[in-house]
Amino acid sequence: MIAFSVSRFSKLSISLFFSKLLIQMVFLWEALDDDHGTCTISEDENTVVFQMAKLQKGIEWPQLKKDLSREQKRVLRDQAVQHTQQRHSGKRKELQERRQEQKQMVVRDHIRLDGVERQRIVGTYSRARRVSFTPRGFSTPSLESTAAEEQEWLKKQAEARKKCGFNDAGLRPEERDPMWLLQKGESLMKDGSYLGAVSACSHGIKLAPKMSELYQERDEAHLSLKNLVKTVEDASQALELLVSKVTGNKKERYHIFHASSSCCTSDGDNRSNRKLRED
Repeated sequence: MIAFSVSRFSKLSISLFFSKLLIQMVFLWEALDDDHGTCTISEDENTVVFQMAKLQKGIEWPQLKKDLSREQKRVLRDQAVQHTQQRHSGKRKELQERRQEQKQMVVRDHIRLDGVERQRIVGTYSRARRVSFTPRGFSTPSLESTAAEEQEWLKKQAEARKKCGFNDAGLRPEERDPMWLLQKGESLMKDGSYLGAVSACSHGIKLAPKMSELYQERDEAHLSLKNLVKTVEDASQALELLVSKVTGNKKERYHIFHASSSCCTSDGDNRSNRKLRED
């Protein structure tokens, strides 16, 4: 079943059998509003409902259809077909224009967004950004599988520094001074806390890596602990810092050579080395 209605012409084609076709055509009294008319076919295709709206509202029709001659019907039928073709062609063209306009709008929006993003990037060229990193006590990358072991090791290290008499984590701001740390190391050496002296001097070296006195003090602490390799390393570093051999650093160089020579003997007397420095 095929239903067709336009303007003053309505056509209904019904296929009864394979070889028979029933066609009903009605030529209406006046023209209809094509945009507000509907044609509904039932699911069993036994009923067709036309809902049509008059083009000129408020005008009574004497009757639904108009009696016309065969020629007049042909002319109206051809006009209806031509009108339908023009209407569909206009809708197709309007749809294409709308799609083209939407594509152009999308392109314009994309260009505008690209411009905004480009301006945002250009604005960051002269901007200062501060980047901070989480402090880490190990030189290797952080791994979740070793996080517990690392925390346990750091905790043991902190406890060991606390037991030896020096803990750099508990220093006050005024105590973070290389001279104060040097004096602290000397005080710990007198008390016999050699590990504490090593920790104090090591922290002072982090703050002032060019201060030869800190290497000298740590050199003596390592010698007291019989860390001969560390003693030689600190002695060599201190001598490199005392490169200008003048009278002012003659005594310091003597003590360094004495500590180094003590490493080469099997019974180096650390107490005599300490006494020489005090003299």
